[in-house]
Amino acid sequence: LSYICTDGPGQWRTDSYTYQEILDGIETAVVSWDHRCKRSINYKSFNPILSIIRSTAPYPCKLWAVWALTNLCEFKPKRFVPMLRRDGGVELLESLRHEPHCPGHIRRLATLTLVQAYDKEIGNEIEDLSVR
Repeated sequence: LSYICTDGPGQWRTDSYTYQEILDGIETAVVSWDHRCKRSINYKSFNPILSIIRSTAPYPCKLWAVWALTNLCEFKPKRFVPMLRRDGGVELLESLRHEPHCPGHIRRLATLTLVQAYDKEIGNEIEDLSVR
């Protein structure tokens, strides 16, 4: 739904739920999820997720995207932290965290993901030093 909602309310064509009701539902659901839970998601690139964060999508859509990054980097840091760095996610999350209107729960998840990224970077530097 987050991907669909990035198109904006003008593209929403259902009488069952309003666009705002869907956004509220996304936010309510994502805030209740544990970012440390195991998910069977397989990404080869974070660009589809990062495109939501880069877009003018409403914050509930961005919340889902940041949650997904947090979850994946927490669950499999050796696989997903390098992907986050490669795809420009670290810089994007840093920028998002400093947006003046960024909701606190998005800022918190972005910070958790950045901690994972920086811990991995520091770990790699330590491994490089121990090899020498």
